[in-house]
Amino acid sequence: MLLAAHRARRVPVFDEQLRVSEVGRQVAEAKRFALWPLGVVVVAFILPYAWIWIFGILLAWSYHVRIVLARGRALETTLAAETTQLREHVHQSADRVQAALVHANEGAFASLDFLLKRWLDRRPQRIKDFTAQISGSFADGWLIVGDAIRCDSIPDTVARTGRSGRAVYDKRRATEIDEDLSELNALAALSLLSALFSSPTRQCVTLCISLVKGSTEPVPWVTFSGWMSEKELASVTSGGDGLIGAPSVCIRALGGDVGRCRMQRLTPAGRAVVGGPESAGHGTQPERIAEQAPAAMFESSARHATVNAAPTYSTGGVAVAFGDPHDPGQVAQPVPPIPGRGLGPRPNVGATGMSPTPSSVRGEFSVTARRFVAYTGAPAAQFVQFATYWPTYESMSTAQLEFYFWWRDTARHGGTPRTDLSYIFVNIYELLHIIGADSPHAAAIQIEAVWQRYRAAFPKLDGYCVRWIADLYAKASDPASAREFIRRVVACGCPLGPDETLLLMDDYWAAGNYAEMPLAGIATLTNDQRVGENKFFLKFNQDGWVEAAYRDALKVADATYRDKFGFTLRESTITSDGVRLVVRDPFTSAVYDWKRQPVILGTVPRLSETSPSVQVFRNAVRYTENILRAEKQFSAKLRGVDAGPLLTAALNRHFVGHLKATHPRTAIKIDLSRARDLARESEEVRARLLLGIGDGTETSLATANATALSTGDTRPEHSPEPIPDGLLTDLDAIRKTIDCVSDPARRILGALASIGWEGDIEATVLVAATGGALVTPLINEINHQALLNVGDVLIVREDGKLVVHEDFRDELYWILHGTLSGFSRGPHVSIEKTQAPKSEAAPSPANITDIEGFGSVAFQALRIISLGGPSLTRSLSEIASKNATTPLLIIERVNEAGLACAYGDLLVDDATAPPSIMSDAIPYVSGLVRAFDDTPSDDDGKSATMSSDGISLTAK
Repeated sequence: MLLAAHRARRVPVFDEQLRVSEVGRQVAEAKRFALWPLGVVVVAFILPYAWIWIFGILLAWSYHVRIVLARGRALETTLAAETTQLREHVHQSADRVQAALVHANEGAFASLDFLLKRWLDRRPQRIKDFTAQISGSFADGWLIVGDAIRCDSIPDTVARTGRSGRAVYDKRRATEIDEDLSELNALAALSLLSALFSSPTRQCVTLCISLVKGSTEPVPWVTFSGWMSEKELASVTSGGDGLIGAPSVCIRALGGDVGRCRMQRLTPAGRAVVGGPESAGHGTQPERIAEQAPAAMFESSARHATVNAAPTYSTGGVAVAFGDPHDPGQVAQPVPPIPGRGLGPRPNVGATGMSPTPSSVRGEFSVTARRFVAYTGAPAAQFVQFATYWPTYESMSTAQLEFYFWWRDTARHGGTPRTDLSYIFVNIYELLHIIGADSPHAAAIQIEAVWQRYRAAFPKLDGYCVRWIADLYAKASDPASAREFIRRVVACGCPLGPDETLLLMDDYWAAGNYAEMPLAGIATLTNDQRVGENKFFLKFNQDGWVEAAYRDALKVADATYRDKFGFTLRESTITSDGVRLVVRDPFTSAVYDWKRQPVILGTVPRLSETSPSVQVFRNAVRYTENILRAEKQFSAKLRGVDAGPLLTAALNRHFVGHLKATHPRTAIKIDLSRARDLARESEEVRARLLLGIGDGTETSLATANATALSTGDTRPEHSPEPIPDGLLTDLDAIRKTIDCVSDPARRILGALASIGWEGDIEATVLVAATGGALVTPLINEINHQALLNVGDVLIVREDGKLVVHEDFRDELYWILHGTLSGFSRGPHVSIEKTQAPKSEAAPSPANITDIEGFGSVAFQALRIISLGGPSLTRSLSEIASKNATTPLLIIERVNEAGLACAYGDLLVDDATAPPSIMSDAIPYVSGLVRAFDDTPSDDDGKSATMSSDGISLTAK
């Protein structure tokens, strides 16, 4: 069982030798062919016309051998590709586990939760009922709660070999089963702590694993509260994987406690012992987080410390003793029958004279709730503050009980009196048990009404009620009711959990309703965490302009895919990856003592990083954002976008006219008072200039302002450097990424920044920065950490070059230099390379005023397209950037001029990538360009000639 902790923290390793052996075995098996035909050939020698028989048999056998060898080669190729995929998958898994171990040591919640899930997946089958959940933070301490292994999960027989080798099962003694109940749970808790906190860093931990016996309230079974690290865990081991004693002894040695079971009497674990003086000085004290555990778990001992206290209810005649388990004088109290389930008449619920008191509300929550379901409370009850974790009736005083029942009665009739959050939770717990409502559907409606009335005052309700109400609708009626509720949640602006977001996204996706799909659904569909969070979106999403473009991109991508293949992307994803159920345990984190059965919220397509829809939609959205960035002249663009020629052409056609129609209108506000002041000042200056009146003050002031602007020093002395809007929005995430990578990887980033953010992978400066190490693994390391912290990669490959993502260059520059002075998003190109001598024989197209009705910009773009070449796209983008427009709009302007000129038809085909001259328009464009420049040439000293197939380059 302790090996489960080691397996959870073990970094996966790809066994090359084992894989080679397995591949060789399968290939050899596939290449094996029969040899018995050779024996037939020998026998054929004695037959008449032997040579005919021999030739036929050998021909058939050789054909068989050829087929077998070809099949073996095909299998070898397939297995080689599969080996590459397996190796990459194992390496990625190893990177994730390694990063999780590092971050878990630093107190990252996501990494600890990742290790917890790995431990749950790798735990032995015999402790499959042992569950755990973690919450809290590194600063405030970790709280781990869960369910212990129940007594009915422990085998009551032991197998042995009897006569004739048959298996015989001997019944175990009750004392052995009782001992296993304590020791198995203690050992599972030790294994869990080892998986999460086997690190040098000491972290504050509170553990409470509860035992649920029938319908009784949870009994604390394994508890611990203190500091935990590999040092503390090593103190209870005897070397290797052995323990210094029994698991329960080790838990108590660490300062925790384990419950005991004797003759079906349960003695719960006492309050966890806090670490000694050596724990001081570490910030958070264990006592602080111990109080965050459920009151019904840790405070049972204090409430039932005396023998005369009212006992709790249980089932099956099981007695529960509360108090210090180490007290030898503690005697377990017998359990009376549950009201309404034992012999005798059931008490009258809510009858006169039966009012709730701290002594009458003890016991199982649902039983107490049914006893007082009709109680209305005292009309004169006053508000009393009430705040506790996992609130129940037992947590309330007499005054709090009176106010609660009065408030509950008022809330049932639609009132909204002042209350506390804990009172609301108790009422919700009642309704989750269908107590105070006629049906589950009615209970869900009541919870939704209470939530809507109080969510503004208590925002924490959103995080619980949405999940619980959806679970109740799914459990009470069908998944359709839960989905309808989720739609209402979105309408009121409440955030959704991951399951609810997935269901809502699939509803819109199945209907093809991309126009109303929420932004969270777009992020889920594209598997992109940064949708709606990057610099461009935050700056330019005025009136939802960028968000609407995202939805149009999804619609265009789906339509293009359907036109080409005949079915939608959703259908393709279901065909390739299948579907999965959205299923979960209901009412998690709630006080719920009935049997929990998983609820099914619905069925959705199985989405992954390799799903066809994710790849197409992500590239479509990112390509669309690049179009919007060019429209807004935003200097940075998204890298690593591969939308394909068909989708690219479709998006270009859609957004040519869409940009102007949907561009947000800027509201112009005129300050009339300021306008009058400016008019008055203008008249005064004009009068002084006309009359020659002036004492030099204005001139001096103007001179001072001009000096300040020319020097650039407009800030007060010692003032901090102002940060432009839209920059450094991801500074913390980028800094964390750089802190997590190795020194050679940091030097790679510095080297790329020094050469203009992009360069060849074999560039001298990169090789020198790494000290001769391989660059590719360092790039993978940087991008892996960036995906964990930022949600996107930092470095992409384009045309054989390494390019730093433009959205993150300002953060990297700030971290490297501590200032944005001199920051530039583009490459640092020297003046000697950019300023080439101009030929006076060939005038520049920029000086053209009008040729055949073409403006200077349109003719310059037409000339570039006619010349073609690898730099065509870049040249069009440069022209568009200089003239504050986009390449698509320039091409549209060229075609408009072509329709208006003597040619009278379209000149440029914008459906190709890159754009090209229409085949019918080639003679006209050739003559037009030749009339302007008799010898057009490109930068490589090649002359361009026009042909019917496009552009052909011939050397001079």
